[in-house]
Amino acid sequence: MIANKAYAYDLEVEKKEVEYLPNKRDFRLIKNTVKKLQSASSIKAKKKSELSLVLSVVAMFAMFIILSYRTNIISEKNLELQRLAIKADNVNAVLATTEVNVSRVIDKDTVETYAKQQLGMQKPDKSQLVYINSNYETKVESVNEGNIVSKVVDKLKDIIGIK
Repeated sequence: MIANKAYAYDLEVEKKEVEYLPNKRDFRLIKNTVKKLQSASSIKAKKKSELSLVLSVVAMFAMFIILSYRTNIISEKNLELQRLAIKADNVNAVLATTEVNVSRVIDKDTVETYAKQQLGMQKPDKSQLVYINSNYETKVESVNEGNIVSKVVDKLKDIIGIK
C-alpha cells in the first residue's frame, strides 16, 4: 500500500516500505510519489535560486546607482573646484593689474607731473626749506629772498656740500 503521508518525506521509511510491497503497481505508485516529492523540492530549490538571482540583480543595480550617484557628486565638486580656480586666477590677474597701475601712479615722476600740472605745485626754493636737527633740537633757517648775496652764498654752500 501507499505510505502514510506523514512519512512521505522520510526517505528511509519509503525504502523500507518498498522492500515489503508485493506487487509492481504499488512500487510504481511509490516511485511516482517520490518523484513528485523530488520535483516539488526541486521546484522549491528553483524558486529559491530564482529569488536569490533576482535579489542579486536588484542589489547589483542598487550598488550601480549608488556608485553612479557618488561619481556624479565627485564630478560636480571637481567642476566647482575648476570654476573657483578660474575665478581665483581672474582675481589674481585683476590684482596684478591693479598693482601695476598703483605702482605706475605712485611712480615719483608721475606724482611730480600730476602735482605740477594738475595742482599747480612747484619745487620749493632755498628760502622755503626748513631743516630739522636729528638731535631733537629744532632749528628754523630761512634765507631772505631779496638779498642777492645770500642767494650766492647758498649756491656756493650747495656746490661745496655744506648745509
